[in-house]
Amino acid sequence: MKADWHACLNNKVGFKGFGVPKEQQDKAVKFSFHGQPAEIRHGSVVIAAITSCTNTSNPSVMLGAGLVQRRRVNLALRFIHGFKLVLLQDLEQ
Repeated sequence: MKADWHACLNNKVGFKGFGVPKEQQDKAVKFSFHGQPAEIRHGSVVIAAITSCTNTSNPSVMLGAGLVQRRRVNLALRFIHGFKLVLLQDLEQ
């Protein structure tokens, strides 16, 4: 899978292609989160938010998020230190 991923980075934009120039493939964006250093690279998975309106209008997205989380645990992938996984019911409804 790792070799396929790197091939996809190199391929032209389209199916299985992202068109990332070789000199930019190792680029990392560094930032601080609650005082802890962190970085995001090509291949990092980031899920920003799934809101309560998503829950009601498209519940399959919630199921998808759960499957992504289960896969992450099964593959022993790590969270960036300090990030949290939170699932709360909307109290405004």
